[in-house]
Amino acid sequence: MLFNRHLTATINSLNINTKQYIMFKNYLPSKKQIILTSWVILVIVVIGVEVILNLERAQQTNTSPLTNTSLQTNNALANTSYIFGTLQTNPANAATEYKDGITLAHIDLNWAQYEPQQNVYSTSYISSIQAQINQLRSSGMQIVLGFGTQYTPNWIFNIPNSRYVDQYGDQYISTSPGKDVPNFVFNQAVRDQVNLYLSHVFFDLGTNFFAVRVGGGWYGELNYGEANYNGHTNCYWGFGNLAQGIASGLATGVNVNPVPNWTPGTPSSNHSSAVAFLNWYVNSLQEYQNWQIITVRKYYKGNIAVLYPSWGIRPSGYTAAINDDLNGSSGEEQTGEVQNGWDFAQMISSITDPNVIPYTTWIDSNPSYGNDNSSDQTLWSPAHWIAYLAQTNPLHLRVWGENTGSDSYTNMQLSLSRMVQYNYMGIMWAFDSQLNSGTYASLSQYANLIAQYNRSLLPSVLAPSQLPSPTQTVLATPTIYSNPSPTSQTQSSLSPLCSTPSSQACGYTSTCSVNGSTCEYGCFAGGSNVYVCQNGKWYFSKWSTQGTCSLCNNSSQTIPLLTPTPTLSSFPNPYQNTNITPTSSPVVTTTNSNNMVCSTSSIPACGYTDNCSSTANGTICEVNVNGCTSSSSGSNVYLCNNGKWVYSKWVNTANSACNFCTN
Repeated sequence: MLFNRHLTATINSLNINTKQYIMFKNYLPSKKQIILTSWVILVIVVIGVEVILNLERAQQTNTSPLTNTSLQTNNALANTSYIFGTLQTNPANAATEYKDGITLAHIDLNWAQYEPQQNVYSTSYISSIQAQINQLRSSGMQIVLGFGTQYTPNWIFNIPNSRYVDQYGDQYISTSPGKDVPNFVFNQAVRDQVNLYLSHVFFDLGTNFFAVRVGGGWYGELNYGEANYNGHTNCYWGFGNLAQGIASGLATGVNVNPVPNWTPGTPSSNHSSAVAFLNWYVNSLQEYQNWQIITVRKYYKGNIAVLYPSWGIRPSGYTAAINDDLNGSSGEEQTGEVQNGWDFAQMISSITDPNVIPYTTWIDSNPSYGNDNSSDQTLWSPAHWIAYLAQTNPLHLRVWGENTGSDSYTNMQLSLSRMVQYNYMGIMWAFDSQLNSGTYASLSQYANLIAQYNRSLLPSVLAPSQLPSPTQTVLATPTIYSNPSPTSQTQSSLSPLCSTPSSQACGYTSTCSVNGSTCEYGCFAGGSNVYVCQNGKWYFSKWSTQGTCSLCNNSSQTIPLLTPTPTLSSFPNPYQNTNITPTSSPVVTTTNSNNMVCSTSSIPACGYTDNCSSTANGTICEVNVNGCTSSSSGSNVYLCNNGKWVYSKWVNTANSACNFCTN
């Protein structure tokens, strides 16, 4: 068919159609017939050769950057398609930017505005975000979503031990936007609120996103508190009551500080205390990273970008910090890399999900800070280092990134050249507003570079349907057994069934030997994951809502760093529960220590994540974070159903007292 199209086009270019050619041929002398016939044959041969060459070129240029295992390429204009976006995208600019080859838009939520009071969600804010999403999509854009947990609502700090504490006894508190974050790493109650918030986000906004961004520290990136704080330098943030084992409520999967009486800078034999502390400190941040991935996977199956800031600890820097007993004198302590736990080699090596994308936020680092051509990894730019670590992961992970913002055209050129050199899937430019400011690199410059780098495969702007799918590499999905009937047998090697990070017991990536045997995974405070052995593989069976693990006795065991099978239907509807009808005469009960049905911001009374097994079905509980004050506009009513508080209805009290309590 391709050959026929070429031949037809050639004849048409001579203004001779097939019928005219036959009529014309009948009037030619024999010699002229031979000449004309020879000329046509020559044209056919030339076209045939061109067709073959074009097919070969197409095969050469259809190499996907996501499957190329080479970290570097000498071709500055590789024949491949990259994905370009902007950060904090203005929907009003989307239609114009889409025509310029920008196909990804970014929305960063604000948790404080989304949930201004505990369990109270702003319908006006949610509606405004939904409107932005609709406008961006109507312009052709796909969306990258940030959860905005760095914009923490004030009520979260009423949770006990919700602040990081350093070795000087200082609590980490910041007045800078995006930096006043709670104790995400060590506090399970804080994490529970994040999980609840994420369930609402995906319920309200859906899951149709090109990617979501996680990091969960200040500026939304993976980190602890700042290294220099409150007049002190060399601040390590592992000295709160939870981390030290003084208070209960340590996050599941995190261990207590193994050297609680040691502080950074104190000499120890063979630096053993420094080694123990730093390993624990980095492991705790790694567990928090993986908790974020696992938690998002409950609701969303697409791309997850993990945001890694700054330079990152390199092998020699780790050793230097240990050798000085973490006294702050090593180079990577002076820049804050060690105190922030930025051991990206460990973080990225622990990723077991092929749809997780390591993401640098410093692709535009100054070349004078290091040397990407050196054999010394300490000198590699963050763009080079992150790409190297992503490729050394057994999954050969894709890599992505952004610049720092306020950049010149020179830095824009540098950023995109590194994108090509280190095989990035694309770049998100910081920031959308700056492209039209007249001060920094401009939209026209960005558009010209996009056309330059995507010129071979982008004669016109890609339609959204042509963009790489968030599920290009799909997780293996095992059969989900809704009503398993496992036997009482257990695999002999699983003792105890609850596993530790050093003994991965079960999960869909592990094998088993006895069909019908069960394995319990995690021993969370609120329950655990139950797997059943089927044809040599562990398959997710159900979530057990027992307060402690039902198949093992050691509830202090921790979760291994496996990626459980994502099940989008495994979380309850946060707003309503159909088929739940309160009894005609519900029993009013109290659930908190102050004997109040209505709760205060520091004493949550009930909610769909809490148990009510000590009360009877039909019992009701009312939640109002204002404590049933006269200014309250209403409250949430929950109903006890089969041992769980389930949402029943919203009671609009219209500035009157709450219906079911007298406070």
